[in-house]
Amino acid sequence: MKFVWIIPFFLLQDTEAFLMKNAKFKLCLQASPMDGNLLLEDCNPESDFQDWSWQGHSLMNHGTQSCLSVVGDDRVQTSLCSSVGYMSWNCSNSLLSPLGSSQSYLVANRKGVALDNVRRLKAQWQNGADRSVCDEKAEHDRYLLAALASTRVYDHTAGNITLALGIDQEELEALLWFFRREDPSVWNYFILVLSFVTMILGLSLLAINVVRNR
Repeated sequence: MKFVWIIPFFLLQDTEAFLMKNAKFKLCLQASPMDGNLLLEDCNPESDFQDWSWQGHSLMNHGTQSCLSVVGDDRVQTSLCSSVGYMSWNCSNSLLSPLGSSQSYLVANRKGVALDNVRRLKAQWQNGADRSVCDEKAEHDRYLLAALASTRVYDHTAGNITLALGIDQEELEALLWFFRREDPSVWNYFILVLSFVTMILGLSLLAINVVRNR
């Protein structure tokens, strides 16, 4: 199947930026532009270093253009999104865990954040409106899939799309079919012809009725 982007993917990024606020400490996750470290600071919607967005299963910081990644056993920092590293995340019930792992979660502490096996409030993440960051991911996926379904993109970009969504080609095809938007031209022409035929039939019956009543 061939597709063409009408809404470029990069146009969606700025509209999807959100804060990552810890449910316990009420502080926001901020990326350091110097060394990739992560800090918990007072929430500031104007700071690009506190703006995050979902890119498939990855979380990208808008200030550093780097992704949330796992280094070692429990250390979390930001790294180049194109680098080799573990930067895919599963999101469920406001909990963030490295994709493929259900035993450790992104947890806030006095030093910043780390991986731990607790599921309490300090492991739960919200946006600036106190909604789960998992809702942000679901909204991102729906928006992107709806944009894809209303367009057609070339085959050579299909691999990039499935990579960005974190799904394989078969799942993408199924979702595109679910969200399809068909060309209404044929249906419109059919209705127009049907209306014309109905009008002619009505006029004919009217003429016959007038003749019989004379």
